[in-house]
Amino acid sequence: MKTLIIDAGHGGSDKGCNFYGYEEKDLNLIVAKRLQVLLKDYSPDITRSTDRTLTNDERVGMIKDQYEYCLSIHFNANAGDRIEGIHSIFSAKGKLLAENITSCLKGIFDLPVRVFSRSHEYSTGKGDYYFMHRRTGSTCTVIVECLPLDTQYRNLYMEQIAVAVANGFKAYMGNQKQEDMQSSDTVHYVEVDPLRLESVKVSDYAKNLPCPNFTSGMFSLKDHLIHLLVVDGEKIYKPRLWDYGQKGTMVIHNSGLVQVNSVRDLANVNGVKLAFQGFNLDYEKNGSRSMEESILKEGWLSDVYRNTNRGGIGYNPEKNKLVLAHIKGTAEDLRKEMRKLGCIMNGNTCGIGLDAGSMDAFKVNGKLITAGENGRVNKLEHIFIF
Repeated sequence: MKTLIIDAGHGGSDKGCNFYGYEEKDLNLIVAKRLQVLLKDYSPDITRSTDRTLTNDERVGMIKDQYEYCLSIHFNANAGDRIEGIHSIFSAKGKLLAENITSCLKGIFDLPVRVFSRSHEYSTGKGDYYFMHRRTGSTCTVIVECLPLDTQYRNLYMEQIAVAVANGFKAYMGNQKQEDMQSSDTVHYVEVDPLRLESVKVSDYAKNLPCPNFTSGMFSLKDHLIHLLVVDGEKIYKPRLWDYGQKGTMVIHNSGLVQVNSVRDLANVNGVKLAFQGFNLDYEKNGSRSMEESILKEGWLSDVYRNTNRGGIGYNPEKNKLVLAHIKGTAEDLRKEMRKLGCIMNGNTCGIGLDAGSMDAFKVNGKLITAGENGRVNKLEHIFIF
């Protein structure tokens, strides 16, 4: 697989936005061709080098699964006076790449920046809204809206724009490395910085999900998560009325602080980057004498304890790292493995257990390590990407 392709958005009969005599397709081509020179160390290809029309099929046919990265160059309009970087809902590294590029553009133009993804509900489940994300497969595609043409038409310094985008890509690539997955006879695990973890609602089998690094997530009932989920200070899911137990709750603050408690709900979610629930691996938190007793006291079904393929997320305070671990065993076995991996705070196990059995999955560096149990595989409804 090649490293990079640069997509000059629009082209030919598709002019893109048009303001004050400037046509977006022409600006996209100027920046894309200059990027091909500035990023020559990565031997980038380009989707078009002339003013020609490309259908969506033709464009994605040049990109899909043939490159690690695609930079799709655009200039936006009617979207506010800001620079934008748009990444796939399944791509944590796409978000990081978009952040690097928009940060370099902001350094030149001092405009507000928005980095985001957009999802859509399809008949087959939740997916990306933009076809450049939805249809480019394993390629990490970032749409770069370099400047708002309707408000910044006087600031079309094309060389500075191209240099900023190139510098953002170089900065990102300089920080990239493969995830260091560790394995033994009893556990597979990776350690990640707490702020890297992202929540994604899905509805598909693990083998079909394009993200290169993810772990199966929260417990679900059909297509609905049944416990508390907070993302960027907003409660995405709230506990159901019948969900009476105080669940294991991991809270990751914007500051990087990580806490694990047993609560039913959170009254204050200001400053919370991510909070989610499973069963608490510190069974003494609720006065229990064992994991099995604690699971029942939290309101889980008894088979949650069983011997099966399962994953959990712990926190190692000495390293300030999250530990994403998967084992074949009981909830008690998971607790013991987390303790071996340093997930202990004040003598107590620091972590929570997640959905298991046919809902278990773990993918690292593009390789599916575990998926389901004994041939039984269900659609995943929630994952964490890293």
